[in-house]
Amino acid sequence: MREANVAHTEFTYNTLISAYANAGDVDSAEEEFYNLKASEIRPTVVTLTALIHAHAKNENFFVAERILRQMKDAYGVRPNHVTYSCLIHAMLKLDARDRAMELYEEAKSQGFKINIDTI
Repeated sequence: MREANVAHTEFTYNTLISAYANAGDVDSAEEEFYNLKASEIRPTVVTLTALIHAHAKNENFFVAERILRQMKDAYGVRPNHVTYSCLIHAMLKLDARDRAMELYEEAKSQGFKINIDTI
């Protein structure tokens, strides 16, 4: 698309980042996130959750947590139930049950219903 001088949109970037996340290609997901910011497109909850997913899938749990903090502090984006589910799953995989419960309680306090059994 870039070769054809077609501008990427928020949707395009979100799709690319999600695809790279699902494929476990965190470097390409990060590259597209960088490109999104360079294009002066603000990341959304979808964008940042996809990036969290990319890092969590690659067991970069602390990076995933850092992105959650940036989501709130730097971008002013409110996490959603998918964000919380992804992070809770990552913390359980890390065997960080206390942190998983903190995230669960935070999600619950935000009005989200997270089913721990399906994470």
